[in-house]
Amino acid sequence: MPVGNQTAEPRNMKIIISSILFVLLSGRLFAQNKLIFHTESADSLLVWMQKGCVKNNRSTLADQPGNQLMEQLLRDKEQNAITYQKALNDFNYKDSTSGNVYLLNDAYKKRFNIAELLNKIKSSDFSAEVYKRAIKYFPDNYIPPRNYEVFFTATGWKWGDAMSFSYIAKNGVYSVSDKGTPAIIFNLTLVCMTYGNTLTEQMDALKDVMSHELFHAVFSDYIKSNWRSWDNVNSGSNVLYLMLNEGMAHYISDGKLLREDYNKDDKLKQKEKAAFASLSDSAKVIFNTEKKEEERSAALNSGLSGKYWKKYICITGLFMAYHIEQYYGAEGLSECIKNGYVYFIKKYEDIRKVNTQLPSLPDEIITLTK
Repeated sequence: MPVGNQTAEPRNMKIIISSILFVLLSGRLFAQNKLIFHTESADSLLVWMQKGCVKNNRSTLADQPGNQLMEQLLRDKEQNAITYQKALNDFNYKDSTSGNVYLLNDAYKKRFNIAELLNKIKSSDFSAEVYKRAIKYFPDNYIPPRNYEVFFTATGWKWGDAMSFSYIAKNGVYSVSDKGTPAIIFNLTLVCMTYGNTLTEQMDALKDVMSHELFHAVFSDYIKSNWRSWDNVNSGSNVLYLMLNEGMAHYISDGKLLREDYNKDDKLKQKEKAAFASLSDSAKVIFNTEKKEEERSAALNSGLSGKYWKKYICITGLFMAYHIEQYYGAEGLSECIKNGYVYFIKKYEDIRKVNTQLPSLPDEIITLTK
């Protein structure tokens, strides 16, 4: 709610104060089922903003584990971005343009909503539902080896409402690393801004997205111990891997929409065709070794971020997962996870031979499966 709304301020002050008291009474770390929630980064930022953004503890904010990780994830996307410490030092809540790179100004404007949402997250037992959805399509005999950590921040990359990653921690220093422990991070500012207008809508969307991101984390563990080989250097193999990984994650969170509405009219089918067409266009760049590596990487990354239906690598995988389950049941998707991305591609192609109205995958991708 806007800061200038004087009639709402007393109620909002009660919310933020209640949030702070809840933090002090409940501690900073708590577990739900197989998920461990870290709220320190968001809690401390709310307290700091409540106190008028004082200068004397900004380094403490930057040192919070969630903020260390958030900064690295942001600067990986925005390589020329300033440090989070500098953004805090320069931040002025009276200046609407201040702290934009880390969404600090948006966090300040939404601080009361964030506090209310954070209290709801802490008081709601929803992780069992999230966990069940995330592991639904893994082989029946697979038991994930760990609890999974979820970091909540209120700042970060402009598209980073939720991201899965792996990290290493040593002597209080947290570093993003592919060889580390899988985890998830949520930016509660973006959750408040994009997940719905009411607390109920935001919590429902949060469950969907958390299921999506938890799938990524579990999948990361699964392939380390169950796939005999995986070429994660070759760009072609990487595209196929992302189609399976992102497609399944999107299906975990949004499959209900396809199951209920795909055959009602042509709206979803048109989005499906558009995604496959975009993939085909980009494949001509991604798989062209005569193109510069920067151009090929840009074409690949454009299919993974931005507006939902424009993420053509993710969306093609989403529709492929839907069709595989429709034809082969949940067991068909479990076999895809078990046998890998080439199997996933071939399974869809088998369906397309029966239903020729389904869109085709690019020749460049089909060639990789032969």
